[in-house]
Amino acid sequence: MIKPINLGGMNLKTKILVWGFFILAFLYLDNKFFEYYQLQLPIIIKIQSPIERRMVNPLPKKPSKAVVEPLPTTTPTPTEKPHLRSEREIILSQTHGKELLKIYQLETSSGKNDYCRLHKKGYGGFGVMYKKKIVCYPTFEKAVERAEYWLTKFGVDDNLAKALCLWNVGKAVNNCRYYQSYMSL
Repeated sequence: MIKPINLGGMNLKTKILVWGFFILAFLYLDNKFFEYYQLQLPIIIKIQSPIERRMVNPLPKKPSKAVVEPLPTTTPTPTEKPHLRSEREIILSQTHGKELLKIYQLETSSGKNDYCRLHKKGYGGFGVMYKKKIVCYPTFEKAVERAEYWLTKFGVDDNLAKALCLWNVGKAVNNCRYYQSYMSL
């Protein structure tokens, strides 16, 4: 039999401290272990009935007349295959394509070390992160568009060095190791 905890002998400050510790421990565990899981409601359970309805005396089927379609008089025109563009062409089609191409080389060795592709989660390639997690996109075009968006938002037109340092380090400084690597390409 479990005995209840008696907190009657403690003063008020100690009780508040103990309860505060329990609350903080619960919040820590909740954040640490349940970060990736969510309960989705409502839960729907579908049950199929095992009863089948059958007719006792089905009506006999009438034979259908076969319809023969005439052959087409003209030959069909071949449909154009979509023009497949290379990753380089997709990147260079953006406003800041040259800058993005160098970032693509620095971040993933031109896609060879792309986390998203290696784990079959889509496309990344530019090191775009959200809450310290790599963001994967369904298409390479979408990944390039988002990288262009963030590079423009970081002010690449005003100051390339600050934009690149903000991109990689998260701080807008005029010189950083990432900028030096970028300039050496």
